[in-house]
Amino acid sequence: MADTSKRTRYFLRYLAAFCVPVLCITTLLLFFDYRNQISATQSRGIGQLQQMAANIDYLETKIHSTTLHMSGNDRLTSLDTTSFDPATYTSNRIFGLLHSYENNLPSGVTMLYYLRGGQYIYSNEKFFSYNDFIASSDYEAALGRADLYLMLNSVQEKTLIGLDSYDGSEAYCTALYCPIPEIDDAPEATVCFLLRDAFFQDVAEQYFPRMEACAVVTDGHQLVFNGAASLYTAEQAVELLEKNPGSGVMRLAVSEKPFIFLRERSANSDYNYGVLIPEEIFFQNTEQKFGLLSLLVCVMLLFSIAAAMFLAYSHYISVYRANERIDSVSEELGARNQLIREMVLRRLVKGTIENDDEAVLAYNLRCAGLDFAHPYFAVFVCDWKDLTLSEDAITNAIGALNRLRNDCVAMYPAQIPEDDRLAVILNFRQAEQDQNAIAAEICAALKEQGIAGYAAGMGLVYGSPFQIDDSYVEALVAISEAMPLLPCGAHIFSTAEKLDEQSYQYPYAEYALIEQSIRNGNSGVAVDAIRHVVERIDKIGASPLIRKCLHFDLINMIIKVAATSRHPLSNAEIAQLSSWESKDALTQQLEGILRRLAEQAKSENAESQKSAKFALIDYVQTNFRDNALTLETLATHFNLSYTYVSKVFKEETGHTFLSYLTQLRFQYIKKQLESTDTPIKEIAAAAGYNDLTNFMRKFKNAEGITPGQYRTGHQA
Repeated sequence: MADTSKRTRYFLRYLAAFCVPVLCITTLLLFFDYRNQISATQSRGIGQLQQMAANIDYLETKIHSTTLHMSGNDRLTSLDTTSFDPATYTSNRIFGLLHSYENNLPSGVTMLYYLRGGQYIYSNEKFFSYNDFIASSDYEAALGRADLYLMLNSVQEKTLIGLDSYDGSEAYCTALYCPIPEIDDAPEATVCFLLRDAFFQDVAEQYFPRMEACAVVTDGHQLVFNGAASLYTAEQAVELLEKNPGSGVMRLAVSEKPFIFLRERSANSDYNYGVLIPEEIFFQNTEQKFGLLSLLVCVMLLFSIAAAMFLAYSHYISVYRANERIDSVSEELGARNQLIREMVLRRLVKGTIENDDEAVLAYNLRCAGLDFAHPYFAVFVCDWKDLTLSEDAITNAIGALNRLRNDCVAMYPAQIPEDDRLAVILNFRQAEQDQNAIAAEICAALKEQGIAGYAAGMGLVYGSPFQIDDSYVEALVAISEAMPLLPCGAHIFSTAEKLDEQSYQYPYAEYALIEQSIRNGNSGVAVDAIRHVVERIDKIGASPLIRKCLHFDLINMIIKVAATSRHPLSNAEIAQLSSWESKDALTQQLEGILRRLAEQAKSENAESQKSAKFALIDYVQTNFRDNALTLETLATHFNLSYTYVSKVFKEETGHTFLSYLTQLRFQYIKKQLESTDTPIKEIAAAAGYNDLTNFMRKFKNAEGITPGQYRTGHQA
């Protein structure tokens, strides 16, 4: 749940960092682009309307030019209309001239030429008398009913008539009459231009293709063309353009349907132009572009989300790996600190810190992170060499003791793996403490961890940390000599009872104390013990002969101690001891011998431990390909404890036994993969891996690639 919450937070953080700017920028882009596209579309629409207006203006100009040309043509103006005969040569020339004018007009415009005096009409490349024209197929009854043909004989000036309101005149929208000559008070003829709806519709379609455009054209208050007849009457169309003169764009709602109304005023005539286009069609391209841009924005957002997810995942992985490295380093530092702590505690127990050197002691305590809060010290020892305990069990036991809390005493457990013992340094607030209660508390904590059947002993309480080793030796003597038991089952060191029991003739407790201190390389305890024995001999009320015998017993005890420590005294040393002259001289000689024996034992112990460590590592380096090699078999082979062997590898190589063994095997395997073509299965078996699947998995985890990929990359 915590990992999921972290990933979610990382994702939301990166999503906000990516998406918020993208959304803001794209929203602004969309807004401005939409406005620009609308403006561009409107400008484009006005431009198209201006082109359409120019096209219609050109027609009006062309009609006006044709009228002026007719008014200036002598063959038309000087024609005797009263005696005109269509069958004469003159009429043929007039016919050809009118035919050329008619052909010069665009399609959608019909020209009628009326000779007033003779009442002849030219239509569709033919001359008709007026009566014949009425009977011909060129005559349109709707125009006749509107008296538009009669106006040919009556107009005196240019006249424009809108035909939108005339019933039956759907084919035409406008009739334009011009007298010939145009500026004569008594014109000889009249030319009429009939403009069809199709002309304006074609022009509108030409400039507004597939847009359902409805064009409206007016000339002042006169409607020229109403392509929006389904929406507006003629009067409404004229009013619409009059109310909105000039060029512009506006939105209209007709029958609840939105339209865009484009308007423009001709620069060359009095014409006003307007076009109605459904809004959805007018902005169709704009909406398509807007839709494409919106799609692009969505793609960008999806990309932002994907990028946020990728970065969040990458960040989580990097943080996770960093945390793993931190945890690993912290764990390694913790393990090293624990090793340093245990080493210093063992040095205190073994007495290898130089006596009375406060600076050295303070340095060691500072390195181990130890701070003795109380002034008095004793040692509680658990000897479990007869038990088989796993490293985990011992670690749990030490952890349980570290968790014990007592206001009167602080406990510092330290494993002595080479001797299969656990020493607990007790730091007392007062010299007089309930030792049984403290020992019972320790035993109860061990029992909770399932540890029982061990021998336990406690040494005397001292007022200096330099005497912790003395208490340790005393605890060992209490166990070995089976000294008095506390109610909790632990032996407590005591010299008085033993001496009372055994008399002064043979100091068993001192003998055991001296022997144990020599074995541990602690000369201080041995010297103190020998001085104590000499003082006790001098204090007894016996004859000089008996005291001399007791001194010889003491000499004999030292000779036995030397022999037991495998460093027997030489004949010269024995002879020198036998010829002692005074108590002080004897004491000085004995102290010198004990110090030498302790130093020799200390040196041998260090050398033995060093040799054992080298032997362990050398054995593993030689036999790492043995698939039966384990920590248990190695401990059994060297007759050492499981925990001691494990600690040796951790201290000497910085790795656990299994990690060190794996490194040796992988070095061998990689060398074989680089230099031989031996099958991988055989190489793995030769290196101690019988399970090929397990080996492949371990190699991939360690190297990041398979053995086959490693061989390919390093043999090329």
